[in-house]
Amino acid sequence: MIWLILVVIIVVVLAVLILSSRNSPSDAANYQTMVELYAIRRRGEVAQFKTGVRRDAADARRALRVELDKQSRRK
Repeated sequence: MIWLILVVIIVVVLAVLILSSRNSPSDAANYQTMVELYAIRRRGEVAQFKTGVRRDAADARRALRVELDKQSRRK
């Protein structure tokens, strides 16, 4: 009777190990997909930041040009 319980426990443990190993590649693929999506999102955020900086710099150049034009007209 004890050997039957041991055999059942061993079968259950093996079944769990087999099932977990089947999920492992899928988990690795899911993880890799998450990493790639995060990288894409970060590149998008960096591009958006650069665009904002360029726009702010262009606005600052325009404002300085207008101010310098005003000063040169006063003289």
